Amino acid sequence: MANGIFHGGECDRDHVALRVETHARSSANRAAAELDELIRSSPAADDHLVQIERAEEKELVERVRDQIEVHDSLRSDDGVDKK
Repeated sequence: MANGIFHGGECDRDHVALRVETHARSSANRAAAELDELIRSSPAADDHLVQIERAEEKELVERVRDQIEVHDSLRSDDGVDKK
């Protein structure tokens, strides 16, 4: 443009990058809001979240191991891991 605002494709690339970043942030914010709404709608989920936030590192590691075990058992029960 004649007024010097756009210099070749550089500003176009910056504009596209800004739009992509803005869209990604917007999507992440929507996902976080939906997750918050799900947690608020279930008192048990809210209590569980509070317990996790207050948990010691050791308890968190145990919870992760327990969850992995449950996941693995469900996968093997469905025949996913069977050969």
